Amino acid sequence: MKVFEATYYKIYLNDRLRISGEYRGLRTKLAKKLNCHMAHISQVLGGNGHFSLEYAALIDEFLGHTSQESEFFLL
Repeated sequence: MKVFEATYYKIYLNDRLRISGEYRGLRTKLAKKLNCHMAHISQVLGGNGHFSLEYAALIDEFLGHTSQESEFFLL
């Protein structure tokens, strides 16, 4: 799924993290990037919590979005 096709960031992130087939590995790398526990990522992506704007910026960087994709993702 491309970021511009996404209607909700959690669906997009879950999809992006599953693409490569190393779902757990990418979540581990993302947790290191965010300097948080992998459980926090799982709780947010599978529950009612949300990432802060600071985390969103780090996730954007982790995913390597273009400038247009970054603007869309962060808004």
